[in-house]
Amino acid sequence: MIFPAIDHMAKRNDVLITMAIAVIIIVVIFVVFFWSGLIKQPPVSTKDPTAYVLDGVKYQFTGNMTEAWKFGPVIDENNITNKIRSSRDVVIVFNGSSQEDNGYFAMLSFNLVAKLQSFYTYTAGRVVRFGNIDFNNASSDTVLSDDWTYIYLVGPKTGANKNVMTLGPSLMINNQTTNSSWVYIEAADYSNLTKGVDKLALMTIGYKE
Repeated sequence: MIFPAIDHMAKRNDVLITMAIAVIIIVVIFVVFFWSGLIKQPPVSTKDPTAYVLDGVKYQFTGNMTEAWKFGPVIDENNITNKIRSSRDVVIVFNGSSQEDNGYFAMLSFNLVAKLQSFYTYTAGRVVRFGNIDFNNASSDTVLSDDWTYIYLVGPKTGANKNVMTLGPSLMINNQTTNSSWVYIEAADYSNLTKGVDKLALMTIGYKE
């Protein structure tokens, strides 16, 4: 004879055992699927956010390219890009009256020239000459030419009060101007000045987010 209480406990134990077996089966199935790759995990990006590769050449930037791409506004982007890409002589112009700005102008000019030189050599397939002019201290033999491309950098200590890249008129140096427009990069702080110069390089090499 089985007492009702004992019978109830036996049935309860059977239910618990069944549930435990079901849980174990689910866990085993999950583990098998996980290790077999059937359960997709979010991909882990190994892409360097500061480097871009074009035609086998690695372009290393000073910061995150996505952040640099946000610099702006950029007015007349297509014409600026085409002007830089078609250049055969590039001159970087700046106002050297501020020692603080000068340090950034020197560093950013060096980085920009290195990237543009790689683009012209390995992608465009031509040799381009580079120069620079401190228009605040230009020598008497400094000349301008309509055939050259001018990039004018303006920092927070030399007149910039906004962040913008645009085409603008030629400066007058030694009573000379050019008929062609210049590329202006203005930034009210050094972080944005860096981003602006990087964005010009990114535009030239065809970067897309």
